Amino acid sequence: MKYLGWLLFLFVIICAIIWYNTKHLPLAKESERIKKENLIWQEEILHLKEKANVKHLKFYRQFYLNEIFTNDTSVNLSPVGESILRELIPTLQEFPQDNIMLAGYNCGESLEDTLRKNFKLTDQELALKRALKVGELLNSLGIRKHRIVILGVGKLESIAKDSVVNPEGQKGYLEIIIQ
Repeated sequence: MKYLGWLLFLFVIICAIIWYNTKHLPLAKESERIKKENLIWQEEILHLKEKANVKHLKFYRQFYLNEIFTNDTSVNLSPVGESILRELIPTLQEFPQDNIMLAGYNCGESLEDTLRKNFKLTDQELALKRALKVGELLNSLGIRKHRIVILGVGKLESIAKDSVVNPEGQKGYLEIIIQ
């Protein structure tokens, strides 16, 4: 009985050390890795913002989602949206050596609860799907695939502007940028 308390104390210490090494340390390392990666991406976004000042761009155009898609939650282009994008093709072809950046933004309110549950889309994924759809249309209209750079940015601010103008009722937007 005299040694039972000490054995129990040692057992608890050993269990705590095992838990710390197997559960806590990997989570702490992963958390630190994610923080470092996040800092790298924040620096990259700041760099892109500095580089992509609207005044220094060769071409910049911003479309609200309801202008080119059938509705705020859709990834299908409307006929009006397709015709708007068709009109841009001659302008985009004026810069044959430059990449065309398609950056999709989503403000979070556009995902209804049923869509979020059924499709498990994040804002970034939905923004990417919309930008991909526009990229596919541009490719089918004669813009080569290797020129198109597609970003699904999600809730972040615009790369090409200092502040986002997002009037009431607008759920997100798409930017077409040639640097």
